Formats: sequence, structure tokens, C-alpha cells
Amino acid sequence: MRRRVAHVALGLVLAALAAPSAGCSGSSDGAAATTAPKPTTTTKPEITDEQIIDNINQRLRPSLDAAFDAKTADCVIGVLEDGGTGRLKADEVVPAYQERCRVSATEVTAVITAAALVEAGATEEQGACVRAAVSRLTYEEVAALGEQGTDQLYETCGIDPDALSGS
Repeated sequence: MRRRVAHVALGLVLAALAAPSAGCSGSSDGAAATTAPKPTTTTKPEITDEQIIDNINQRLRPSLDAAFDAKTADCVIGVLEDGGTGRLKADEVVPAYQERCRVSATEVTAVITAAALVEAGATEEQGACVRAAVSRLTYEEVAALGEQGTDQLYETCGIDPDALSGS
């Protein structure tokens, strides 16, 4: 299956908005011992809270600063950081935007998705079109789009999803 940058952009945004905490481990310390040789595995080092926060600020802050006033952008960044570091449970992140920042998760999704698409090669106008289209949807509608629905939304704004992904 082809990996599409355009679909992945929206998926990453949704994942970031409802991010589970970092530091999950996949070890099986309680597994029963066997006589068979253990397979060799490699694990990725866990990402630190500081790295999560740095990544959020580096990758997302510019688009949020451009879209919202400074207080709102700082608030949204705070919610993203709290979700990314586990201070907020995954199901608390989406409502936190409205409760803390007075913006919807869909507005945040729209801003970040548009910026990701422009970074991937869409024009500023196409990004603005996607931002407007996503902003009109509910969070549940955005989450339910799937690859085909996401591609249709992007195509409505003149974006060729295959061209963005280099396919």
C-alpha cells in the first residue's frame, strides 16, 4: 500500500491532538522462560518529555503563532505538550482546547494540517483552502474521513495527493 503524505499529514495531526503519553514500554519482563534461544531485537530509545516539547515547539509553533493570537497559540502549545508528555490523558486532549484555549480541536487540526501540506509542497492558497474546509467540520467528521475522504477534501482544494507524496 502506498504511503500518502497528504493523508498522513491529517492523520498525524489527529494523532497529535489525542496523543497518548510518551514512555510506553513493550517489554515482557513477566514472560515465562523458555529453552529456545531468544530472538535478537532492537528497541528504539524512549523519547523524553523534553524532546516531545522541543518537537512540538519546533514543528507546530510557527503555524499556530501565525494563526492565533499569542495567548491562544501558547495555550494550544500547552495542551499539545500536556497531551504529548502524558499530563493529559488521550481522551482529555480534544476537550482541553475548548476548555482552556477557547478554540476547537478542529481549528487546531485545520491550522496544523494546512501548514504540513504547504511544507510538503502545496501552495499557500491550497493550504488556506484545506484549513477553511477542515475548520467547517466537526472533530468526529475529520476523524472519520479516512484516506479517500481526505484525498477528496484535498483535491477539492486543488491538491494532488499523489504529487505531494512523490508517487
